[in-house]
Amino acid sequence: MNLSDVIRPNLDNIVVEAAAVVDAAGLPHYMSLDPQGVKLRLRELAEAMLKSVETGEPVHFASHAQSIAHDRFLAGVHIEELLTTFNALETALWENVVKVAPTEDVVADLGLIGSIIGAGKDQVASSYVEMATQRHTHGLDMSHLHEAL
Repeated sequence: MNLSDVIRPNLDNIVVEAAAVVDAAGLPHYMSLDPQGVKLRLRELAEAMLKSVETGEPVHFASHAQSIAHDRFLAGVHIEELLTTFNALETALWENVVKVAPTEDVVADLGLIGSIIGAGKDQVASSYVEMATQRHTHGLDMSHLHEAL
């Protein structure tokens, strides 16, 4: 059974579970959205991840993450909020795979999910740092980094 066949039939539940985590986190930007708006964004993120799984091209998800990072940065969304949504989706995906996937596939499936979403999170971080260095922003607090140096 391939990973897409494990995830796709359960995608609605995965999105609902991830949305509950985002809601519980009390993220200011996401709290301003209606619940369906949050679910729509999470579904788009999940679909981009699935496209990477189905095509074997993790770059698709990383490209999608870069686009989201650009939009959210310009909207003043802090990076922590955006990465929390990625983590919420990853957790919901992992929990689903552990329940549904054949035992012999679980390790590889979790590794693939982690690799794809990890590449997306790396792209978000890189994009935020790049945009933050180009102009002053509240989306990324660089003072802690400077203090550490």
